[in-house]
Amino acid sequence: MPLAVSFYSSMTAIHIMSVVAAFGVLLAAPVLGPGPGLQRAWMRLLTPAAVLVLLTGAYLASDSDAWSEPWVSGPLTILFVVLGLVHAVVVPAERKIAAGDTAAHGRWRAAVLVSAVLVLVAIYLMTTKLGG
Repeated sequence: MPLAVSFYSSMTAIHIMSVVAAFGVLLAAPVLGPGPGLQRAWMRLLTPAAVLVLLTGAYLASDSDAWSEPWVSGPLTILFVVLGLVHAVVVPAERKIAAGDTAAHGRWRAAVLVSAVLVLVAIYLMTTKLGG
């Protein structure tokens, strides 16, 4: 018997895979520490995958008419905050660390940890549909 997979189900799967691709590196970063490999991952993996998270999430929210739900607006806000932290604090701090600025390590660690916690909060909100 052939399996029927809906477009919505496919978009949900792509959304989840994009979250893993975008934020898996971020969740591993506190253990890995700053380095050139992570700098490349921020730009080549996190940002494009986060855009895919945004696009697939927009489709899912529109199809479900869920834009007003807190479990949609909260993670959407978190997505922009995390991208802002990564590009405004984490990446510049990694460059400074690579140049020998040890003081930048504290900023890097704080921004990575805050971002990782925010990602976990977003996942919790989405999976529990908290507030919905």
